[in-house]
Amino acid sequence: MKIQRTIPPAAALLDWRDLGRGVTGLFSNRVSARRVEAEMKAYFGVKHLFLVSSGKAALTLILLALKSLSPKREVVIPAYTCFSVPSAVVKAGLDVALCDLDASTFDFDYRLLEAAVNEKTLCVIPSHLFGIPSEMDRVNAICREKGVYVVEDAAQAMGGPTKGENSAHSEMLAFSVSVAARTSPAVRAGLLSQIRIQSPRRSAGTIMALKPRGWVKRSASFYN
Repeated sequence: MKIQRTIPPAAALLDWRDLGRGVTGLFSNRVSARRVEAEMKAYFGVKHLFLVSSGKAALTLILLALKSLSPKREVVIPAYTCFSVPSAVVKAGLDVALCDLDASTFDFDYRLLEAAVNEKTLCVIPSHLFGIPSEMDRVNAICREKGVYVVEDAAQAMGGPTKGENSAHSEMLAFSVSVAARTSPAVRAGLLSQIRIQSPRRSAGTIMALKPRGWVKRSASFYN
């Protein structure tokens, strides 16, 4: 397994067209945001997609929506992942449950994952760390059998194909559009998309209700 960096962490080449689009976006941010949302909906083939302030904000909103659908309160996450993942779980008022990894793949140890998912588990968050995809078929099989949601942390893997598909193998996904996630050289934002869920209108309505409360605007609060 070889991990490569494709975008420098602190700099990237920009030309005048990029700067011009940035200035245009400052004065027409609503129009630009809607265009991005529409393009991403078409790309991933989803009905609901929301542009928010950060990948952590996206994950927090997803967890709050799922929390409104179930009394379960544990979220199983990889024992080695980005700090924003457990932080989002705590921000949503849920409990972190760790599952160890297979050191050769950076993916879950699936023998341990089966034991970690129980009657208290609300959802499992597989992380496509360094752009290396988790084995979503195995995650979905374990969770489907036990009635548990799956939320993909695709912050470092937006558009990364798995079996010819673009990172869309679960009920909901959280993406990051930032330098740290190696997806954008000059932007910090987050995307959350909803693929399939038992109560799509209710969960989407929860997200829309939370967005005006500052969950989107105060992006700094999701990093502290």
